Amino acid sequence: MAKKLNNVEICKKEVQAAIEGYMDAYKNKSGLAIKQETLNNTLKMLNKTYKAQIYTEIKNGEHKFKKDSNILEDAINLGYYNAFKLVENKNDDGVITSIVLSQERMTAIDLEDFCKNNGLSTTWVGKLQCFNIELAVLKMINLGAEAKELEAVAANTKCNHLQEVVSDYIKHTKDSKAKNPVSKKSLEASLDAIVKLLLPSSKALKEDLQYFDDLYLTSGKNFKEVRFANKSKMKRYFTEDLHKILTGKPFGFDAAALKD
Repeated sequence: MAKKLNNVEICKKEVQAAIEGYMDAYKNKSGLAIKQETLNNTLKMLNKTYKAQIYTEIKNGEHKFKKDSNILEDAINLGYYNAFKLVENKNDDGVITSIVLSQERMTAIDLEDFCKNNGLSTTWVGKLQCFNIELAVLKMINLGAEAKELEAVAANTKCNHLQEVVSDYIKHTKDSKAKNPVSKKSLEASLDAIVKLLLPSSKALKEDLQYFDDLYLTSGKNFKEVRFANKSKMKRYFTEDLHKILTGKPFGFDAAALKD
């Protein structure tokens, strides 16, 4: 009797069939757009199905962090899984000779999605975005932004919390007794409170705030412009930091860019 295929194996077969269909269309230069859409959709379904399988494995205790750990701790400890992607092989003329399905796309577990799928609280997501905004204001100040510039950015974004943080900061500049919403002490407290929503017995340290601080800014689209972290990137940073806090394992370092 033939072994029954699981959902992931079925999806992989569908992707392989879509690859064959695409390659036929590519060689014959006919119906390529439709075959491309089919290939994209089957790959998307494969990754969606595989993610669901990972979630189920965590829920069933197949990725235990400790004997008495809960599923959220297990997900944080796992940290990531290898999703699927398509790799094109080309000849010297740039012509595609084959397409291979590869499982090497490192994908961080989306903790918000995981919490929603398992009926866990997502209160921390809104608080993380508030922390994101507070850190952004601190970065603007560190780069020399003054009150008028801060107010202009806040007005353009139409973000209530950003406007509140900027307003409170400006009050602090005029009255030192007023609370500074973006002091390192305030940000450490905010981060620690968010960490405790997911890992109640853990604590965020100065090095954890430093991690966010170091990774935070990237170049913007325009000359001499910086870009802040969006919600998705912030959640990725947070997941990685939670893994460090939970496991006690330090961050790794990719020094390839330092080579001559």
